Amino acid sequence: NNYIGLGFSGYDKEGKPVWDVCKNVHLLDVEFGTNIRAVVNGWNVTTSLWLRRVCYDRVPPSFVASPNMTVWMLSAMWHGFYPSYYLTFVCCGFITEAARKMRRLLHHHFQTDPVKKRLYDVVTAVTTLFFTDFTAICFQLLFLDKCLQLWSYFLYIPFVMVVVVSCIPIPGDYKTTRIGTKQSQE
Repeated sequence: NNYIGLGFSGYDKEGKPVWDVCKNVHLLDVEFGTNIRAVVNGWNVTTSLWLRRVCYDRVPPSFVASPNMTVWMLSAMWHGFYPSYYLTFVCCGFITEAARKMRRLLHHHFQTDPVKKRLYDVVTAVTTLFFTDFTAICFQLLFLDKCLQLWSYFLYIPFVMVVVVSCIPIPGDYKTTRIGTKQSQE
């Protein structure tokens, strides 16, 4: 609480006090994030950092699930045992993987011109908003039958698109740096 001084983190370069320790939401990142990772990191700032340090960075390379999916499953368990939570978080894991692959394939094509870069940012922000809303509504509905009924109105197309894209192998696919891997020791 900033009123009793718990939000005070020190002084900036100009000597002005900084009160950002208790800030847990970066609203612009949540509303205009260009990928689901940015949205989630902006929504629960300290929880995202904790999940990164405690789960993501510690998943061994030989583990059956990716660090990304492991974090999403831990998040689902943390929230409770409604099946829709697992549907939401597993889908978010697939969305994250699909977004990484699409970025790897497309991002560099749009970085040569400021107009193209802005267009890319707008399109990815709108796409992220759509897929986040499509997935997160299940979090609110709580029951699996209601989620599947809602998704059936979309013919499950967004979910199928995400799963297919996230499962397609791409040359030079996204690599993570984790504790204990050769890449992180260099």
